[in-house]
Amino acid sequence: MYYMKKHILFMAIFALHCLTMSAQQIKISGKVTDESNYPLPGATVSILESGNGTSTNLEGEYSIQVMPGTKLQFSYIGYVSQTILVDNKTIINVTLLPKSESLEEVVVVGYGVQKKANLTGSVSTVNFDQEMSSRPIANASSAMAGLSAGVQVQQSSGKPGSNGATIRIRGTGTLNSNNPLVLVDGIEWDMNNVNTEDIASITVLKDAASAAIYGSRAANGVILVTTKKGQGKAKVSYSFCGSIETPQNKLSLVSDYARHMELINEGTENVGKAHIFEQSTIDKWREAKNNPNGTNEFGMPNYMAYPNTDWFNEIMGSGFSQKHNLSISGSNDKVNYFLSLGYQDIDGVMNQKGTDSGFQQFQFRTNIEIKINKWLSVGTRLNGLKQDIGLANISRGFEYLYKTTPGVYPGENDKWGLSVATEESTNANNILEKMRRWGYDKMFRGNFTLFGSIRPMKGLSIEASYNYAPDWGDYATWGAPNGTWDYVKNIRINESALENASINNKSFKRRRENSEILIRYNTTVAHDHEISALGGFTTSYYNENYFDVTRKGMSDWSLTQLKTATELVSSDSNETDWALISYFGRLNYAFKGRYLFEANVRYDGSSRFAPESRWGVSHLSLPVGE
Repeated sequence: MYYMKKHILFMAIFALHCLTMSAQQIKISGKVTDESNYPLPGATVSILESGNGTSTNLEGEYSIQVMPGTKLQFSYIGYVSQTILVDNKTIINVTLLPKSESLEEVVVVGYGVQKKANLTGSVSTVNFDQEMSSRPIANASSAMAGLSAGVQVQQSSGKPGSNGATIRIRGTGTLNSNNPLVLVDGIEWDMNNVNTEDIASITVLKDAASAAIYGSRAANGVILVTTKKGQGKAKVSYSFCGSIETPQNKLSLVSDYARHMELINEGTENVGKAHIFEQSTIDKWREAKNNPNGTNEFGMPNYMAYPNTDWFNEIMGSGFSQKHNLSISGSNDKVNYFLSLGYQDIDGVMNQKGTDSGFQQFQFRTNIEIKINKWLSVGTRLNGLKQDIGLANISRGFEYLYKTTPGVYPGENDKWGLSVATEESTNANNILEKMRRWGYDKMFRGNFTLFGSIRPMKGLSIEASYNYAPDWGDYATWGAPNGTWDYVKNIRINESALENASINNKSFKRRRENSEILIRYNTTVAHDHEISALGGFTTSYYNENYFDVTRKGMSDWSLTQLKTATELVSSDSNETDWALISYFGRLNYAFKGRYLFEANVRYDGSSRFAPESRWGVSHLSLPVGE
């Protein structure tokens, strides 16, 4: 009996061991693409049972550890999700298809809309209002990440006000500018100037066929931003988003100066050089660290006289970010309106000891369209922003993180600490001193459009618009007391001199004027033949002027106007302008919604070329599809 029990126990243990061995995780890898075999970066690959998972990289590739028999779910915004059972597969490549939508759905294209079923070019549309409602975003360009296949979004800075992303549509195609053409409600404008709460949809024209109507300016693709309109009964909406921001991926720097000096000596020894720091200096720092509140012979606390500074903690803090949006919208038989106000305030996280890395912005928008009668409607789109950007030299903060040592006490404004050890390099910088700047950076941008439309007969419409977009900014910096202090002897080392302090003023004014006339005609012949034609004429004028003046020798720290400085150091100014006139047309034909033909042509005249070479056909395309 005992033998039987022992035998059964052994068999149970063996079976459990076999089960454990068979349940070991396996590595699954592969690639997620769209129906055109383009990679889908940022696609989600998750374990269906637990929800844990990963995301694809820029090439659409992924890898994940799972148990055999697990179900993997592949999902991407705007595409139909797929669930796949993991058997003995180690490589799983997945093709995701766009969500099925009505063939009658229309999408925004160049100078109008088309049925999705009748598109001959590569076009993707993001319902921005739906996709972004679940997450807070700082600006429109960075929010484009992962929303459209073939669109690469890279954000190179996290500084508030300078955190717009670089967008590339299907990669880099030239050694010059690779930026796509961005149009907001048909007007060329920076998409980051638009309040993200005001955006209804974003359409990306990816290939030459879809972007041809815009000519050579669309060589890198086109992004069409459409803002909201009123719908139905009057509605008042308010939204608020607030967050506490803290640094992530903290750098672990050597903050023990005694250890720092030992590592430097070890490095010099490894290359056959003499030690830089005396052992007595190292011992003195280590002894002072053990008694930080003790005092030296000058009565200064050891933590000041013998500093062990963690510079990452000194320049980084926490900040509060808030965003408010208020909108009023509605429509009836005669009027369609959407009005909004937005306010954004970001403290930034590099804000220690008076360093200002913050950002403030006010935005407004008014979209109104009035239907005068059955054949005439008029409207306006007014929007703008005012912003203030903190002058903290963020780039210098990161630059000097590896050009300083923990043996520098941070100090405070006009009493910045310097390196204390006599063997230390004089180039050991105080980062806070390098980051501080005094002045302001202000900007205002406006965009004002008047438009009208007449419909003299069925299928025919004539539209006209005029747009004026002013843009101006003021930037100023000036000197301020910014001296250094000896925290060993508690005496001043040096102080800023008025005669060496300077004042710099920069200012620019830009304006863009656009006028446009469009003629559209749409008809259907014998139920099977859909024909649409577009003809247009546009003019664009751009003017910019700026000045940049620096004067030296301030008369008093409180006098920061340019004229109060005594000596002219530099002066520069310039003005530039250009004009563009364009004629363009498009013809679309669809037979039974299946056989498609499209022709686009654009004829441009630019003032930036010599008079004899100003005019030419900038683009001609004849795409055919089925």
